[in-house]
Amino acid sequence: MKDNLNRFGVQVVRLKLTDEPMTVHAFVKGMLLGPFSESLLRFYPKTFTEIRRQALAHITANDRVTEKRGLVLSLLSTSSSRTTSAHEGARGNHREEGRGKTLRTVLGGDAHARGPTPET
Repeated sequence: MKDNLNRFGVQVVRLKLTDEPMTVHAFVKGMLLGPFSESLLRFYPKTFTEIRRQALAHITANDRVTEKRGLVLSLLSTSSSRTTSAHEGARGNHREEGRGKTLRTVLGGDAHARGPTPET
């Protein structure tokens, strides 16, 4: 969006457009549908400076959202990798210990002293 705004501004200066309402109308009509174009339609700017102000506010808000998403995703991936490694470690220990020791761990004591367990 920054690039489009800058390119449009350069063209306005290059063509020496002085009709501000026409410049604003051309910019708004040239926008693709999205949150920013909807914002422009709701709060229709009178000058190109107002468009720049609205664009800057929109860009700043998007950057903040992107940063927050990145932070949340990094926290989620860190916690899920910890959880995964903890589960893998627990599974690995049970496999190494054998079935009898696993049952003792699950049941909280000597599994053979309690009697036979039903097979599934």
